Amino acid sequence: MRTLLAVLGIVTICLAPAGAARQDPFVINVIDPLTGSSAYLGNQLHTVVQLYEDVANRTGGINGQPVHFNFFDDESKPLVAVQLLHQLADQHVAVVLGPDSQAECRAVLPFTTQGPVVYCFTPGIMPPPGYLFSAGADITHTEHVLLKYAHDSGAKRLALLVANDATGQGSDKLLPVTLAKPDLAGMDVVAYEHFDPSTISVAAQVARIKAANPQYLYISATGTPFQTVMRGIIDGGLDVPIVTSSANMDLKTLAPFGTSMPRIAFNAPPSWDDRTARSGPLKMVVSEYRDAFKAANRIPSPNDELGWDPASILVDAFRKLGTNATADQVHDFIEGLHDFPGLGGLYDFRSGNQHGLGENNVIIVQYDAAHQRFFPVSKPGGVPL
Repeated sequence: MRTLLAVLGIVTICLAPAGAARQDPFVINVIDPLTGSSAYLGNQLHTVVQLYEDVANRTGGINGQPVHFNFFDDESKPLVAVQLLHQLADQHVAVVLGPDSQAECRAVLPFTTQGPVVYCFTPGIMPPPGYLFSAGADITHTEHVLLKYAHDSGAKRLALLVANDATGQGSDKLLPVTLAKPDLAGMDVVAYEHFDPSTISVAAQVARIKAANPQYLYISATGTPFQTVMRGIIDGGLDVPIVTSSANMDLKTLAPFGTSMPRIAFNAPPSWDDRTARSGPLKMVVSEYRDAFKAANRIPSPNDELGWDPASILVDAFRKLGTNATADQVHDFIEGLHDFPGLGGLYDFRSGNQHGLGENNVIIVQYDAAHQRFFPVSKPGGVPL
């Protein structure tokens, strides 16, 4: 009997540390601009991923092990993002979430040929098949849907205002291709203006646009430069409807202008339509997301999909593969993933699209400045309601 008790004691002692070790969180590292020019979106995505972490752990973590997202600030600098990625790669991590902006993701792209898997927060790049994936429907889809909404709303005369930065350069390359699509026929560009994102005034550009008498204005600028544009539009008395990126769908960005701004619309994920919260394959994820924001007393934004969905896809990969999964295994898992419900819609990576989403995963929402809310004004693909 004493021998048996002794053996049981040894077994108990041996098992206790292993049980404790299983409670240590599984860490997923995140590169995110918490300071610098992109911090307005970086901090928003920081909050989104933290809220998703709570949801993931309430629903079992990764096979019973808690998950924790560990953030590194790239200071909105592409070089720092590259340095952080190299540091994490030297630790042989399988995945990295982030970075955020087009410039940062383009900077790290050459270093993602064989792992770790990098899942960028931006929809603004179109990475080739490989180890870098990117959030949201890509810019080729969102730009077309935005312009289709303007076209189908009756616009024949279009003005373009583009910042001279990485985002704007991407738009400059893509706009001629997008505008040449047959379903945009009959909409002519009557003004095409550029501005330095560090400028404090776009009065001259706004005056030229106003003189061209457009029926719609497309703006390619985000953050502080976008606010500079809005001040110029209001001060210059340019009262035409605007379409622009969901990156500007931030109440901190829009609220200072009150009700003085023109009608403005953005691309957004289908989860922003309340009907998806009531029925269909996205019902559960949208409900979890909205409940998490409500509990935290946070205001949801369509940009939230850029953090929520990549985090949930990586957690799902480790739930299926185990926490010892390699970069190769996670890469192959994502490449074969389909019908995965997220805020952005049903993901399908099998075609080689590193975003897993297309134009049918994009709707247009309009900003109601009087009530500081957004509401859907199109069907998926940009056809007005």
